[in-house]
Amino acid sequence: MKIALTVFILMVFLLFSTFCSDSSTEPVNISIEGNLVFKKSVASGEVQDEEVEYDYYHEYIYNPEFDNFHSARILVITNNEISLYLNSPGTEYDVVHNVEYKKSQDRLTLIDPSTNNTHTVYCYFEDELLVLENRGEDEGDTWSEKSYYQIYNDSFPPASWTIQLQNDSFEPDDSLGIATQISVNSPAQNHVITQGDQDWFKFNAQTDSTYLIEITNYFGIYLTVYDSDMNEHYMNYGLYSDLFGEIFIKIGAQEENNEGYYSISVSTE
Repeated sequence: MKIALTVFILMVFLLFSTFCSDSSTEPVNISIEGNLVFKKSVASGEVQDEEVEYDYYHEYIYNPEFDNFHSARILVITNNEISLYLNSPGTEYDVVHNVEYKKSQDRLTLIDPSTNNTHTVYCYFEDELLVLENRGEDEGDTWSEKSYYQIYNDSFPPASWTIQLQNDSFEPDDSLGIATQISVNSPAQNHVITQGDQDWFKFNAQTDSTYLIEITNYFGIYLTVYDSDMNEHYMNYGLYSDLFGEIFIKIGAQEENNEGYYSISVSTE
């Protein structure tokens, strides 16, 4: 059989990120005070050079309901200040960006209070989501970046930020001998990686079949696949390996203090 690995690392672009996005919505004069949770970032643009001309489009979506807001990025906006809060391992949370702003119609001028450096973004609502958009053009290349934020009406900080992340009900599954069985072509299993944790899985692969290992996560993880003889197969994007029999998967955090929720499924293509 062949294995294909798809890892959805749902990335978050912070307030000053410089990626790209297409916008057809006319900005309007709005009030933006309140708490908002990051929803998605869309990047697109048009690039030209002597040999190629192409458009590009990327979309990264964060689903806070999936991991109970544990990995959520939340903006707290007052009448003159924007603070970006992130969860930290354990029961702490931090402000990673804190800027002042001035609003003029459809634009925000962001001011770094420590340096007085400024940066201007477009600001409007699209499908009831607040959009902060960067736009640019350079020697014929055009780009824009849109970060979408959804109104957050729950308590701040979220309860999941103040409670130690707990192991899931699949534990113990920290070694080969107690690996969790995955049923091929079944709904994805939801799991948790706590600090220092690793999860093992297994499934049976038939010859002449192609299997897709699909992972959705909001934090850095590593994944290693083992065949029945315990030979390691490091899987990268789009890599296929000829394997069959009982297949083992090991998942852990890339860094010691990384933790969070993820889902995993195995399906035939």
